[in-house]
Amino acid sequence: MTVQNRHPWSTEACAALDNAELGDELERIEAAWTEHAAIQQPVITFVGPYDAGKSSLIKRLLVDNNVAIPDWLGVSGRRETFVVNHESVLGCWLKDTPGLSGGREEHEARAIEALLLTDVLVLVLPPQLLTSGLDVMVSLLDGSAFFGDASKPMSTSSTLFVVQRMDQAGASPDDDLHEYSEVCKAKAKELQALLQKNGLSSLGAAHIHTVAADPFQMVGNLSNVLPEMYDDGREWDGIRALSEDLAAIPSRLVNVREAAELRYFGCQVAFANDALKRRLGKAKGAIQACDNELERVRMISDRTDEVLEEHAGLLGTRLNEELLVAGRRGAATLAEILSGLDPRVTAAISQRAEALLADLDSIRANIDDVAENRAKRPATRLLSQYLIAVDQTDENSWSGRAKFGLNLGSRFGPTLQKVLQERHELELGLTVSQANQELKRIALAGSLSNHLKQTGKKALLKTPEKVANAQKVVNLDSILTKVLPAILELGEHFLGQVEKKKKRQADVKLREQRRLELNNAATELVAAVLQDWAPLTEDIKVWVNDNTQVYADRQRVLAGDIGRLEAATEATSELLRRWPD
Repeated sequence: MTVQNRHPWSTEACAALDNAELGDELERIEAAWTEHAAIQQPVITFVGPYDAGKSSLIKRLLVDNNVAIPDWLGVSGRRETFVVNHESVLGCWLKDTPGLSGGREEHEARAIEALLLTDVLVLVLPPQLLTSGLDVMVSLLDGSAFFGDASKPMSTSSTLFVVQRMDQAGASPDDDLHEYSEVCKAKAKELQALLQKNGLSSLGAAHIHTVAADPFQMVGNLSNVLPEMYDDGREWDGIRALSEDLAAIPSRLVNVREAAELRYFGCQVAFANDALKRRLGKAKGAIQACDNELERVRMISDRTDEVLEEHAGLLGTRLNEELLVAGRRGAATLAEILSGLDPRVTAAISQRAEALLADLDSIRANIDDVAENRAKRPATRLLSQYLIAVDQTDENSWSGRAKFGLNLGSRFGPTLQKVLQERHELELGLTVSQANQELKRIALAGSLSNHLKQTGKKALLKTPEKVANAQKVVNLDSILTKVLPAILELGEHFLGQVEKKKKRQADVKLREQRRLELNNAATELVAAVLQDWAPLTEDIKVWVNDNTQVYADRQRVLAGDIGRLEAATEATSELLRRWPD
């Protein structure tokens, strides 16, 4: 059966499989069916428990029809048939399969695989029928082995049942042929009842055979076997009726081949549907993990901002206090105010910077510690595995960034050195006042190089870097200098408040004005310090930005995958609902 005259449903199935993005799998599926469809004989597959006597039965059919016994055909009760073999007889292509329910999973897998490419199934059973492996047999007959939960049983015309080794069923045909015949009839009814009990009453009514392919095991593994060696049992062994049933199959090749085609592509659609559901589940799990990681990144970003705001607020409060205290002291000169205020402000900034660094280090440690633990979680591993597969199919994927994000590794080295302290006395090696004076001398000299020529080894700032750092520190100092008049006047009014009670109302108004100026000065100081603190959070911000971009990219890819998978899953599910019975 060629592609051109395939059943319309099979054509739809191939289109659905193509949309399922199976890669080379669809090509393999179509090639396998094309090869099967090219066989001009119905393919009959014998399947059953390992000790049911399938090989003895096939051997008997070959011998009776003068077909040479192939080397692969061995007769044994042992679990030794590993491969699917075939031979042509009675106008049919007979396939032998590994035994089922023999304790070997690979046997069952190969037998089930062989059934995907067969026109007629011959289920061969021992006289005791199914003492074990009933669920496997039923799954083959009701289609659940291929279609999952869906009930799509084999058709009556495509199924034969053979109860083999009936000469071992308890009645000897040599002693009482009538009793033996009654045992055979009873066994057929027993099998029908078993099928009915398992929801398969439509199967087997016209195609149940009770046979003894090798009566009393007289032939066994003999290689040179002639048809007359079976003559003693031909009257009762049931092979003639079975041979006639098999010989009639080629006349309905078109029908059984079409049924086989629908079953084959239906199974492939069912397999693809299951695979799509698994992929969809993984994709949804991955996008949920991705959402969780994005939320974690947002929380770290928010926490970093909160820490900065918290310490900036505490610093502003402290600076306000220092400025007000300086005013209340009522110092007489600007120089006195500055000399007392400058080191206190510098100390407040340094102390707050140390506290900020401790909190930021805690955030970094949390990133590293949580990352190590999260990398071990199933959801994180699922995200990693899923995106590795994405990377392999998307040449524009963000593999490098994904790897960075998936590992969630810290890009942080040792704790950042305390930048503010480095910019102050620890790096400059001089006080703010000394730095201010040195900068003035450099300005008077016209350049750092001129200053170095004039002062030589006595220069306190000898490199452009130190000059830049000193300038930043002094800039903070300059803010203080701007508010010194307000501090001085506030101090005067604090003192004057005692002596000039009559002017209290005016003093209060003026004090509030000065306090507002001091508060603005504190705010300006905090803003300048925040600029100085920016490098402290730069590594965390970079981590946040990188991971936000990585996980946003993943969300986009995963959302697209989920959309396609949902559409493909629904298409295959709908197609299975319309599978022709």
